[in-house]
Amino acid sequence: MKKIQMEVIAEPEPGTASVLVLAKKGPYTIIRGAGDTDYVCGACRNVICERVGRGQILNMVFRCPQCGSFNVVRGT
Repeated sequence: MKKIQMEVIAEPEPGTASVLVLAKKGPYTIIRGAGDTDYVCGACRNVICERVGRGQILNMVFRCPQCGSFNVVRGT
């Protein structure tokens, strides 16, 4: 399984981005698919998006349920 490290960014200003957040804190995955790539948090390496296809995760910000950092995918 290929792993891609996401880019950590500052918390987006309200109304400027779609942010996906899990209600639970811990080492959880936000999205699971049937692809061949895992996307991991740029700060703590928690798997945020598991088994997705490259290019499927666009224009979204993910708040890592493990460490709370905000992550984006760039250049896929």
